[in-house]
Amino acid sequence: MKPPLTEREQERLEALRVYRILHTPPERSFDDLTTLAAYVCDVPIALVSLVDSHPSPPIPW
Repeated sequence: MKPPLTEREQERLEALRVYRILHTPPERSFDDLTTLAAYVCDVPIALVSLVDSHPSPPIPW
Protein backbone atom coordinates (compact mmCIF):
# COMPACT_ATOMS: atom_id res chain seq x y z
CA MET A 1 0.00 0.00 0.00
CA LYS A 2 1.45 3.33 -1.06
CA PRO A 3 0.95 6.40 1.12
CA PRO A 4 -0.91 9.28 -0.54
CA LEU A 5 1.23 11.94 -2.19
CA THR A 6 1.20 15.41 -0.73
CA GLU A 7 -0.01 18.34 -2.77
CA ARG A 8 3.59 19.63 -2.77
CA GLU A 9 5.15 16.41 -4.09
CA GLN A 10 6.30 17.95 -7.38
CA GLU A 11 7.90 20.86 -5.50
CA ARG A 12 9.71 18.42 -3.21
CA LEU A 13 11.03 16.40 -6.15
CA GLU A 14 12.16 19.54 -7.97
CA ALA A 15 14.09 20.68 -4.88
CA LEU A 16 15.93 17.35 -4.81
CA ARG A 17 16.85 17.78 -8.48
CA VAL A 18 17.92 21.41 -8.08
CA TYR A 19 20.13 20.70 -5.06
CA ARG A 20 21.67 17.66 -6.79
CA ILE A 21 21.95 15.75 -3.52
CA LEU A 22 20.73 12.33 -4.62
CA HIS A 23 23.15 9.51 -5.37
CA THR A 24 26.22 11.46 -4.25
CA PRO A 25 29.24 10.31 -2.25
CA PRO A 26 29.13 10.66 1.54
CA GLU A 27 29.39 14.23 2.86
CA ARG A 28 30.60 15.30 6.28
CA SER A 29 27.70 17.74 6.70
CA PHE A 30 25.15 14.92 6.37
CA ASP A 31 27.14 12.82 8.85
CA ASP A 32 27.10 15.76 11.26
CA LEU A 33 23.34 16.14 10.82
CA THR A 34 22.65 12.50 11.66
CA THR A 35 25.03 12.63 14.62
CA LEU A 36 23.16 15.66 15.94
CA ALA A 37 19.78 13.97 15.37
CA ALA A 38 20.93 10.88 17.29
CA TYR A 39 22.19 13.04 20.14
CA VAL A 40 19.00 15.13 20.36
CA CYS A 41 16.80 12.00 20.26
CA ASP A 42 19.09 10.16 22.70
CA VAL A 43 19.46 7.14 20.41
CA PRO A 44 22.59 5.29 19.20
CA ILE A 45 22.10 6.10 15.50
CA ALA A 46 19.93 8.22 13.21
CA LEU A 47 19.25 7.99 9.49
CA VAL A 48 18.14 10.61 6.99
CA SER A 49 16.66 9.40 3.71
CA LEU A 50 16.20 11.57 0.64
CA VAL A 51 13.81 9.76 -1.69
CA ASP A 52 13.05 10.68 -5.28
CA SER A 53 10.15 9.45 -7.38
CA HIS A 54 12.06 6.30 -8.37
CA PRO A 55 13.77 5.00 -5.21
CA SER A 56 16.78 2.82 -5.79
CA PRO A 57 18.83 0.63 -3.47
CA PRO A 58 21.57 2.39 -1.46
CA ILE A 59 24.90 2.83 -3.19
CA PRO A 60 27.79 1.33 -1.18
CA TRP A 61 30.55 3.92 -1.01
